[in-house]
This record gives sequence, structure tokens and C-alpha cells, in this order.
Amino acid sequence: MLPQTSGSSQVTKASPQVQYTDFRVNEALGARDAVVIRLKNAYVSIRQKSAQIDHLQEKVRALGKKETKHSGKSGALLDDFSSNFHVEGKVVNGEDGEIERLKSVVQELKAEIELIKGIGSQRAADDPPCYDSLKGNRFHQDYFPPTSGSQSPTRSSLDSLSSLMKSLNLSPNTNIELQKSLANEAFNIEQNAISPTGIPDPIAARHAVISALPLPNDIPDDALKPIVVPPTLTLHEFLNQVSSLGLFKNSLSQYRVFHELTTSWCPEREEHGYFLAPSFKCNTNPRVATAHCWKSIDPLAKMNKPTECFYHKDGKLYYAGVYKPIRLDDLTTTEWENLSNETVQVLVKETLAGRKNSSPANLYEIGQLYSAGALKIACVGVQCIGFNHALYRIILDQASKSVEGQTGVSVSKWKSPQVGGGVPLSPGVVWNSRVNAVVGGDVVPQVGDSEDDLCGVV
Repeated sequence: MLPQTSGSSQVTKASPQVQYTDFRVNEALGARDAVVIRLKNAYVSIRQKSAQIDHLQEKVRALGKKETKHSGKSGALLDDFSSNFHVEGKVVNGEDGEIERLKSVVQELKAEIELIKGIGSQRAADDPPCYDSLKGNRFHQDYFPPTSGSQSPTRSSLDSLSSLMKSLNLSPNTNIELQKSLANEAFNIEQNAISPTGIPDPIAARHAVISALPLPNDIPDDALKPIVVPPTLTLHEFLNQVSSLGLFKNSLSQYRVFHELTTSWCPEREEHGYFLAPSFKCNTNPRVATAHCWKSIDPLAKMNKPTECFYHKDGKLYYAGVYKPIRLDDLTTTEWENLSNETVQVLVKETLAGRKNSSPANLYEIGQLYSAGALKIACVGVQCIGFNHALYRIILDQASKSVEGQTGVSVSKWKSPQVGGGVPLSPGVVWNSRVNAVVGGDVVPQVGDSEDDLCGVV
């Protein structure tokens, strides 16, 4: 893969943020329009029913006045209302029947208005809104913080709702509680519309974001073959052999291997996923062994351009494709408490990777800081944007030749780090997001590791 210029890298890095901001605007506008249309239909129906009620009540009052005025002409009135009226299966004659019929109609209309008011109590049963038809199929997420300096979409929509209520000029007899109920309904509708999944599960929300990302057209249909690395070579040495062929030197100058314990893959689109990485790391001053400092880490820095990626699954190494990162919302404290012990150990040790003379007490303290929310775990989405078929074939061929060239050496599977029989981060396919494998307290150096990354890992 050809290296990109700095300008192209900046555009690639900024594109997801621009895409997210643009989609938030379109999403808010779409939700507002849906609320306005729904309320407009409800208010039109209410106005019609209110007008009918007013008309019928006026007719009842007119009949009462007519009865008082012509009390001495009851015989004539009986002739005028000699027809029969059916009210709830009963036959009623004369003026009394007309009044009873009008009262029953009024009750039916009031019941219909109450039914409209009950819409709010049934909103939980409605399916969450779908925005797949929006232009560009942009992704959406409700866990990003709102854009600073901009008006809240919910507030703008409520202002539009207020203007709509005034423009409808409802009858003074309209129930005030009905107006409040519909206003609350509009607020809740918009809140649900902004949410990509309509549920509070942050893992499902992230999966909803990455499942909306487009897939490249060159994804192979066949199952991927595992890469069998010779047992006498590290992954770094093996890929250096591939780079020495001169065809993919630039492509393999920057790549990443995803850690099985800290990566979650989308159930709908397994090509996309996200991995966990510390937002802060502790480092020891090289001149003073007892001086430690904390440094903020940009989890997207090592993937600032499209990157060749590999992953582990069931103890085997696979080529994943070309990926670019997308920053998602940080891991919540509740999610941290639900992580497996193995995943927690990997993240804590990665946080203290640059600190020397770490003790079990230090590991415990870091875990408590994460539990309290003082330290944050970043969630970095990874979007597959391509699949290098030529590199994939070269790697498989080189692995086959390397194994065949070593006589008397059995082929072993590429071992992924396992501290115990824990469960993965979440359901679905999981890969490997950290190149260093901590096995028995030692660091196994892999390709892409710098001396700083390998220093002081316990």
C-alpha cells in the first residue's frame, strides 16, 4: 500500500468526525419532522372531535330551550320527534331519545380523545425508528457528547412543538392535561429517535454504530485461512521476511494485531468491531526510578492512516484486512465491573506497561481507579475499508515455504495470550488488539513494538 501524504491522513482522520456531526444534524431534523407530523395528525383529529362535541352540545342546549319555550305544545313536539332512535340496543322515542343519542355520541368522542391520550403509555411497544434511508447511510450513535456551542436538538424540536400548538388554535375547551400528555409524548419520541437502538445497553449501541458502516466490495466470500507462523520465528521476524520481498514494504511498515480479550466484533457485520485501550498510562522517569508520571494517550495515534490488521481466533492467526479507527464513547464503570478477570488484567498491565517496579498493590490500585471512573478506557471502533488480496496470498505462501524449509520441526498453532478460562469481552467473534503477549510475566516482543512499549511490563 502506498504511503499517504499528511494532508490525506488528516482528511482520513477527520472524516468520521465530520460524518458523525453531519448525521447528528440530519437525525435530529428527521426526528423533529416525525414528531411534528405525528402531533399534527393527532391535533387535527382532536379539533374535529372537539368541533363535533361543541356542535352536539349546542344542539342539546337548543333542544332544551325549545322544550321550555313550547312546553304547552308537547303534542306537536312528539309529532316532530315521532321517529325511533336506537341507543345501545334500546329503542327510545321522541325528544328524550334525541338527547340520549347525542349524549352517547359525546361519550364516544370523549373516549376516543382519551384513547389518543393513551398513546404515550404505549410508546415502549413501538419499534425503534430506523434511519437506514438517510443520505449516505451515515452511522449514528447516542453515546457521543453533543456538539459544543450548538442548540440541543431536543430543545429545538420542543420549540417547534410549542409553535405548532399555538398555530393550531385549539378550542378553549380542549383538555389541558391532554396537551401536556402530547407534549411529553413528543419529548419521549425524540429521545428514542436520537438513540440508535432504543435500549440503554452501551455495547449494543456501539454495535449499532459500527453495523451501520459500509463494507468494502473486495471482501472475500470464502473463509479465511489461518497463517501458520514457524515456531522458530516471531511474527515480527516472519513479516520482515514478507517485507523483504519488496512488494509490501510500505504496507507492513505499520500494522496491528487485535487482542482476543479486549476486542469485540459486531454480530451483524463481523468485519467491523471495536477494541479497548487505556486513555492514560503510567511511566517511570528513566533517571529517577521512584518518580512516576501519568501521560494521556491517543488511542487512534497508531492507526492514523489505513492500517493492515491481523487478529487471533481460537489460537490461530488470521489476516483481517485494511482498517481505519473511529473513536467511540469510553467504557462505562458498569461495563468495567462486568469485564472478565483476564480482560481486566490485560488492561491494567497495559496501563502500567511503562512503570518499573510495579507491585500487586499497584495493580489493585489501578483496578480501583478504573472502578471509580478516575481512569478511563477508550473504545476505538475499527472499520474495514479494504482487503489486500495480494498481501494475503503472499503471506500464506511465505508461511507455507517457511514451514516446509524447516525439516524436523513440527508446525504449532499461534498461541493467543490466555491467563485463564475466562469469557470473551462480549458475544460474537473476538480478535486480538495488543501485539505484546504477556505470558508468565514475560513480554513476547512482536512486530510494531517500540522499546518504550517493551520497557517495564510486568
